Amino acid sequence: MKQLVTKFIKRHPRLYDFVNNKRTTHGELGEWLNSLEKFGPINFIQVGASDGLRWDPLRKHIVKNKWRGVLVEPLPLVYELLKKNYYYFSKNDNLQFVNAAISHQTGGTLKFWSCSKKFLEGMDIDQQLFWLRMSSVDENFIAGKIETITNKTVTNDCIVNFNTPILTISEIVKCYLNGTSPDLIFIDAEGHDDSVIYGISFELYKPRWIVFESTALGLDRSRKLLDFLTEKGYFVNVMGSDTLASLESS
Repeated sequence: MKQLVTKFIKRHPRLYDFVNNKRTTHGELGEWLNSLEKFGPINFIQVGASDGLRWDPLRKHIVKNKWRGVLVEPLPLVYELLKKNYYYFSKNDNLQFVNAAISHQTGGTLKFWSCSKKFLEGMDIDQQLFWLRMSSVDENFIAGKIETITNKTVTNDCIVNFNTPILTISEIVKCYLNGTSPDLIFIDAEGHDDSVIYGISFELYKPRWIVFESTALGLDRSRKLLDFLTEKGYFVNVMGSDTLASLESS
């Protein structure tokens, strides 16, 4: 019965937001996001926004505090769900949506790897999105996730690749924020987070906060990125699987 109620709520975003606003936020990242309320509406860019509803720590704050920003999602099917799930709220023009991949360089397309329709066959929408949000530019990354979680060997029909347009964060800022520096850049790029950050033109604008998933990078890439952000004047705080880079010390 509880599962049926939960699924019903998720099919109705306005109802979901009402319920979600009543929930207590847990974890260091959640508490930090709560602390942003004192700043009022902030400008943000969310890279890897998925469907904008499930497993999304930003949605509560976007809706409750009327944040203004750009939501970027490279997977076409998930991108359509993203727009649908924010439809009632986005009619006030607070939000813009971009179907693209974000990297450190622009032009052309980027090859993405994702779970195939055959692999997803028979799953409900929650299960499908669980796997689709692991899509990555790294074939080994998603293959490793499948093998680790299912304890099965990945076969050729489990994953597929497709090409998606490439943009940099700087292009998002220029085209969708009129060159205004975002307060927050929130990244969930499944092993591609460092490439997203290296595409930020820090000499032109400087986000107040950058949040990214650091565990998927591996030790060497993570250390290199943390050193890079420190050199750019950021204070770095690891919060579980995520890392916060802030221009202010905590």
